[in-house]
Amino acid sequence: MLRRQWRAFKHLRTHVTKADTIIYRSSQADCATCTMKARCCPNTPIRKIARSVHESARDVARDIAKSDAYKQSRKDRKKVEMLFAHLKRILKLDRLRLRGPKGAHDRNKLWGQVLTGCCSNKVF
Repeated sequence: MLRRQWRAFKHLRTHVTKADTIIYRSSQADCATCTMKARCCPNTPIRKIARSVHESARDVARDIAKSDAYKQSRKDRKKVEMLFAHLKRILKLDRLRLRGPKGAHDRNKLWGQVLTGCCSNKVF
């Protein structure tokens, strides 16, 4: 059994390290009787696991990444990014940076102008 603390402290502690992790340790008695000791922790007397304080958020992100909606969204984003890459190459806008709020505004403006130009010429 892994625990953050094995004794009661007088003052409550968070057990968060400087690296934003919580270290869980097993008891030596548990490790000594375990059948998987040779594979789990062969060179140490106890098992020690460091878990990030942000691991629950990472678990949520991993679950989202497994969904079909996320895969479709990623596919759609890739298509849009490729459209802008071709657009920048065709219009010779090599140094144009479309990042951040200002870049998003510029991107929407540029996309509107392209659609207006393409739709009026019946190309798009």
